[in-house]
Amino acid sequence: MKKKNQTNNDGSLSKHLTREEKRLAVTLYKVGVDFPRCSAEEAVELHREVAKQGWAPAQYNLACCYNNGNGVKRDPKKAVKWLRKAAEQGHKDAQYNLGVCYHDGNGVRKDKKEAIDWYRKAANQGNLDAQYNLGRCYKNGDGVNQDMLRAAKWFYKAAKQGDKEAKNALKSILDNDDESCDKK
Repeated sequence: MKKKNQTNNDGSLSKHLTREEKRLAVTLYKVGVDFPRCSAEEAVELHREVAKQGWAPAQYNLACCYNNGNGVKRDPKKAVKWLRKAAEQGHKDAQYNLGVCYHDGNGVRKDKKEAIDWYRKAANQGNLDAQYNLGRCYKNGDGVNQDMLRAAKWFYKAAKQGDKEAKNALKSILDNDDESCDKK
């Protein structure tokens, strides 16, 4: 008799796992815990099965697999599809990465306004990369009107979390502001 977690002759492990075991397998794979006979392709299969059930972390991980070509052929459009599903559930890393996709036109038509919206959602949840990118967008007028006060606000939030680039950007804004005050 075969144990529940043993593989079939075809090597498939996931067909024998309960829903909770699949979620656990995805989580373990994400943190690097070795799962018996779990190849990158098998991990993608596990992610996909759990992602279809609506679990945002699995949707995000599946999107990363498609974006990077881990265990599947690289497919930016499929990456965006799964990022959107996770982002719409409030997954802050998915929101940030969806913003990057819109900003760069990776898997979607480039749309700076849409990028800003997703950056803002992630930034408001504390994603420091989104906070930094929002600061950069406001500083450069990239997708929004240039606004140094808002740029400083977002750089400050990212800097407060330890982002060195944000600290430097904030310092640059403050130094430039000091220079403009000296000229008056």
